[in-house]
Amino acid sequence: MTDSNLSGVRVALVIDLFPPIVGGAETHARDLAGALVRAGATVTVLTRRARAELLEQETLDPGVDVVRIGSPGSPRWGKYRFIPDLLREWKKRSADFDLVYLCGFRVLGWPLTGAAKKSGVPIVLRAEVLGEMSGDFVWGRPGRGESRMLKILFRPVIAWRNRRLIRDGHFLAISSVVTEEYQNAGVQDSRIEQIPNGIDTERFSPPVVGEKSRLREEFDFPEEPVFLYSGKLNRGKGLPDLLSAWRQYVDGGGEGLLVLVGSGGGQFLSEEAALIRRVEDEGLSDRVRFTGYRQDVERWLKAADVFVFPSEAESFGLAPLEANACGLPVICTPAGALAETVPDGVAGVRVPVGDVTAICEAMKKLAGNSALRDKIGEQARARVMAEYSFTAVADRHLQWFEQLCKEARS
Repeated sequence: MTDSNLSGVRVALVIDLFPPIVGGAETHARDLAGALVRAGATVTVLTRRARAELLEQETLDPGVDVVRIGSPGSPRWGKYRFIPDLLREWKKRSADFDLVYLCGFRVLGWPLTGAAKKSGVPIVLRAEVLGEMSGDFVWGRPGRGESRMLKILFRPVIAWRNRRLIRDGHFLAISSVVTEEYQNAGVQDSRIEQIPNGIDTERFSPPVVGEKSRLREEFDFPEEPVFLYSGKLNRGKGLPDLLSAWRQYVDGGGEGLLVLVGSGGGQFLSEEAALIRRVEDEGLSDRVRFTGYRQDVERWLKAADVFVFPSEAESFGLAPLEANACGLPVICTPAGALAETVPDGVAGVRVPVGDVTAICEAMKKLAGNSALRDKIGEQARARVMAEYSFTAVADRHLQWFEQLCKEARS
């Protein structure tokens, strides 16, 4: 690491996938990179070239350089092929950076931590999902419980990996749930910084006068309530439960439309095809709409009435806060960090994980009470503005990054 001016700290933001391949983590990485640049940092994203049509290099507004490395691989194994390509690229570029910020360290954590140490560059490790530190990402199977055999086989490997991460890395926690997981793995409090995800409160904002009706006409939405989910259509998001609840809601005479914004992205955990088949098989095609991947999710949120997010596990849960920022009440579980990011009665209605009937009842409650929807939406928006603005989140990142760089130089 060189003696660069720390007010312009040079950050290598490393992430397996990056927009236009999207989910909550990928979208947040893009938006955070932009916020860091606006705050005075230099940011280069090093990511996997997961699709052949993606540019190898490009610069995104407001000056974020994106470098896509390697060649496309399979949805399941491409991230492992990315390791040697990333390490070769890091060897060429390491002198250009003051700090590495690794978003998601399940696969890349061990090799990149070693490479960063060899280069004398501090590395910040950020868990994007629960279980990255504990190892549950290996033996935990969404909706199916733990695999005892995988746990026996891989627990020693995870412990061995964690020794290097704990010795050489610094850890960013996006919620208290993640902080607790780090602590349980043996990470010292002095090496943990808890900073929540940020929300672009200008992009995600309530519709102005007349905007909602124009968008509903554009999207051909009915006059009845529109319930919306946005995010990856993957296992672990509770989407089969959502369809079961919607079946109950419709069979009970409930009116409206369910819209699922997003896709499985061709990933190993994708449930997209199965969900579409189920809707067709159950004769719900006129009451459920799949939009596929959208870059304008905020427009769909502004046109909706209620956001539904029945996830089974969340290290943070970005999508519900984006909905809150648009003034929507949220129906969600208390899974993981959702218990703190979406307080019951303040930002939405809480339902137990996997409780189909509770989801249905929450839909009925909000569908029939527009005043309650408005009340929750207004207070939820105010809370996001106060606690999750990107400006504050980026400033907190940079203050910590500069401190780590100074310590590395001393």
